[in-house]
Amino acid sequence: MLDALVGTILSQNTTDTNSHRAFSNLKAAFPTWDDVRLSAPGPIEDAIRSGGLAQTKTARIQTILHALHTERGECSLEYLKEESDEVCKEVLRQFKGVGAKTISCVLMFCLRRADFPVDTHVWKIAMALGWVTKAATRDQTYDLLNARVPSEIKYATHVLLVKHGKVYKNDVRVLRETMRALEGSGAMPEAVPEGAVKAESAVKAEGAVKAEGAVMAEGAVKAEAEAQSVVKREVLCVD
Repeated sequence: MLDALVGTILSQNTTDTNSHRAFSNLKAAFPTWDDVRLSAPGPIEDAIRSGGLAQTKTARIQTILHALHTERGECSLEYLKEESDEVCKEVLRQFKGVGAKTISCVLMFCLRRADFPVDTHVWKIAMALGWVTKAATRDQTYDLLNARVPSEIKYATHVLLVKHGKVYKNDVRVLRETMRALEGSGAMPEAVPEGAVKAESAVKAEGAVKAEGAVMAEGAVKAEAEAQSVVKREVLCVD
């Protein structure tokens, strides 16, 4: 699980390719997390430089490792697998540089919990579709959507929106066009649970969220398969 947290930290403000290279280099240079904890910052920075912000990320990673070793006597987060979502969030948010998105990614990808990470793609798409106001911060968007997107489709919906954002540069026209076509043909996937986020419907939280499209559009019937492939290239869940 510590791999998951560090991998997500390395993914901040960079591309998947660069963050994966940084993580692989780090693991190759330092076989254990205790090796990372005890190392001088320089070699760690060299190992993760491809992911950008090497100095900042090194400091954050080492701070986390020192805190874990001080509090628990080992560099491990495995004990969180038995804890509730709220306990996991409380523990993880105490670390500098670990925000709502990073915590949510660890919960969803690693612990397989029903959480809904809001990265830049999800945030921009949510604003473009009117699910949140233009003034909503990313953390506010997380709070609103995490409360409204049904648990059973959080995983697939997140993966779908991130993939759409990367392929279409967060342009929502394809989503709207596909949604209209699906609705017009009566071909909306039967797998969409009742209560899922639908067009002009129930996604209204404190007046900030409005519905204007279904989050299961553009190939939603394939989202679960896409999600499984993402797990393999996202974060690992072993120390």
